[in-house]
Amino acid sequence: MAAPEWKLEADNKTVTAVFATEPPVTLKFSTAEIEGILKDLGEIRWDMEPEVPDTFVMEEDEEPVPDPVWETAADKSNENALLHICDPRFGWLHYAIPREEAQKLGGFLQE
Repeated sequence: MAAPEWKLEADNKTVTAVFATEPPVTLKFSTAEIEGILKDLGEIRWDMEPEVPDTFVMEEDEEPVPDPVWETAADKSNENALLHICDPRFGWLHYAIPREEAQKLGGFLQE
């Protein structure tokens, strides 16, 4: 089956997906429904194989998100630094970074 065709509607609040089935199936999704789908697909992808590679390779057409909103905090045990980054495509993403790795990241950012 081919990937669905996605179209953002003029209201900027609704997406239409057309699935190339016989007959074609058209579904409309609200912003909240798209956010739920992204979260669910992310959880499913986490368990799929092959795993996402541990090594990052920048793609030629990869556009980084400029100046994302972010926040930090310590976790309850104080063993990890929590990093929350707002990605306009995927919403708030949450990471628990071990203290030593957080220190390495902080050092890199200060340079």
